[in-house]
Amino acid sequence: MATVDFQLVQTTGKTLYLTFKRGSDDFYYDYSDGLFKALIAVVDEKVPLVEDTGTYQVSVDLTTWIDDEYLISCLDEDYGLPYGVPRVIHTRNGTTLEDDVRDNVVLNENTGGVLNLLYVDPDGNGIAGAIVTVWVSSEYGGAGTSPVGMTATISDGSWREGVGVPPGETYKIVFHKPNYFGPNFAEVVV
Repeated sequence: MATVDFQLVQTTGKTLYLTFKRGSDDFYYDYSDGLFKALIAVVDEKVPLVEDTGTYQVSVDLTTWIDDEYLISCLDEDYGLPYGVPRVIHTRNGTTLEDDVRDNVVLNENTGGVLNLLYVDPDGNGIAGAIVTVWVSSEYGGAGTSPVGMTATISDGSWREGVGVPPGETYKIVFHKPNYFGPNFAEVVV
């Protein structure tokens, strides 16, 4: 059986899901029966990632998938928002081809200079566990808009993972640790 396997390492106790959208017809994968359908006909489009002490995993059978491009998005049920950056995979003959990163530029704490976007308190100490949300600046705060990606900070204030963004835009980065720090903002042109 050909599968596509996913693994994320994250803090424990999260509720994470994947969604799969087929490129040729914009049909979504229905977890209830393993078929691709128009979103209105899908019973359950969320494929749950199973946690084992901070490692989240799932394997999805590709044997019935047609040769196509698929957009894979991860959702964080705790915040009701996308988690990380959507990925694109291509399938051929029931197996995946190399990931297509679409010439994305990866934003992280070193964007714009070494440790330029490190999240620290006024004394220069790293802030762990803050949410880092990346928006297209012109869409920030607009009705019906979604962030480009999200990550979190680790103990030294650096980003747990980079956020890939298409070049040619200005991005607003929002740092926030609810009830402790922020929101704080930065803007970068890529």
